[in-house]
Amino acid sequence: MILDFHNHIFPENVAPKVIESLQKEMGFTPYGRGTVSGLREEMKTSGIRVCVALALAASPSLVTPTNDWLLSEREDELIPIGSIHPSLEDFKFEVKEASMAKFFATEMAQRVIDQAVQIFGGFGVTKGNPAERLYREVRAIRIYEGTT
Repeated sequence: MILDFHNHIFPENVAPKVIESLQKEMGFTPYGRGTVSGLREEMKTSGIRVCVALALAASPSLVTPTNDWLLSEREDELIPIGSIHPSLEDFKFEVKEASMAKFFATEMAQRVIDQAVQIFGGFGVTKGNPAERLYREVRAIRIYEGTT
């Protein structure tokens, strides 16, 4: 099972503008279309079972709608992480929402890797096995986050 931990996605109507902006302003050509549908297609063709995805809010006024949209896209194979903007005045509510989304993401990652270790059986905890390495990484993330 392949778990991809770093993806940025945008609503279908916004993604082309974001991709174009990245290419023009930063000289960076992103992989994929930056859309949920594009990400799901890539997951299918690449054999990726679960993706952790982040949407970026370009301004404080877009934080809540961005997070609402991102959470609406949540499914078993797509784990969202909320967005915060540094200039957001009433950030406490969004931080709480983003924290809940982050908690969901790490809990889901733990469930996925637990299943992977189970599938491999004793071999799943053998040093050098990808499941063992991912188990250690996900566990470290959960310890770092602290109590919920």
